[in-house]
Amino acid sequence: MNLRLLVRSRDIRHVIPVKKNHKAARQGRGSRGGRPCDVDAERYNKRATVERAINRLKQFRAVATR
Repeated sequence: MNLRLLVRSRDIRHVIPVKKNHKAARQGRGSRGGRPCDVDAERYNKRATVERAINRLKQFRAVATR
């Protein structure tokens, strides 16, 4: 099964926003450009916080090796 179909079937929403150059390219293609992505700013903020915390924990060798 395609990964994107699997994620959609489980009703999991994306969190990472689309890059600016992708938006411009999509708009340049007009109606063939596909559907624009909606990003939940609150979920993106929470994800970034967790990711930064994990990266900070990785700085400590005792945590990184276990």
